Amino acid sequence: MKRLIIDDGLLLTTIELTYKGQALLLERVLVDTGSGGTIISADLAESIGIIAEEDDMIYRISGVGGSEFVFTKKLIQLKLDKPKQVIFHWRSEQ
Repeated sequence: MKRLIIDDGLLLTTIELTYKGQALLLERVLVDTGSGGTIISADLAESIGIIAEEDDMIYRISGVGGSEFVFTKKLIQLKLDKPKQVIFHWRSEQ
């Protein structure tokens, strides 16, 4: 099982995203059990080739810190413990 930690009351873990053969290790990722998606920085996403394209859906999301426009990508490999492909909606800050 993947190691989860609690820091300052937040549940955190490490994940690895793979997109078109390029991997990105993200440490201290918030595990939000009530969220329907995961948001990462557009700069981090771009480092492995994840960029907004014409057919991507654009959304406006809001939270306690304000609102942001995000784009959605599908078919990204997410590794939490054992290598496994997971199909899900993923959002990156625009």
